[in-house]
Amino acid sequence: MSSPKTNRVVDRVRPLLGSIRQTNPAAAKASATHGVGSVKEIAQLSLTYVKQETKAPLQGLGRFLGFGLAGAMFLGTGAVLLTLAVLRGLQTALSYERVKQSGEGIVVDRGPLSGSWTWLPYVLAALVALLMIGLIVLSWMRDTKKTTR
Repeated sequence: MSSPKTNRVVDRVRPLLGSIRQTNPAAAKASATHGVGSVKEIAQLSLTYVKQETKAPLQGLGRFLGFGLAGAMFLGTGAVLLTLAVLRGLQTALSYERVKQSGEGIVVDRGPLSGSWTWLPYVLAALVALLMIGLIVLSWMRDTKKTTR
């Protein structure tokens, strides 16, 4: 039996919570005696909970991996193109050979890296690539130190 005081509390809380579902004690006792039904309900509830709690994080992880792989591909392509740009720029600027015709005859104007020094732009471009790799590794190491603290 509920007292008038309890009914007043329920009447005050009901607008805040919507409708309060009152259970029948006899029905609750009857459902508790049926072990098979409650085990099935618990199994179904557990399965629903596991699906609910794993679906959203896995979707977020998939999105994270997708954008991460796309970003890595774009950054890798950009790094390769930047290295090639450095190589071609050095070759154009320092390994040129121009033939000019002057009043005295044909004059060949050569850059400082022409002849036996044509390998130097390749070494410089490789050093630029190694510098980029070093900066990326340094950035990763700094990030892992921040997350482990």
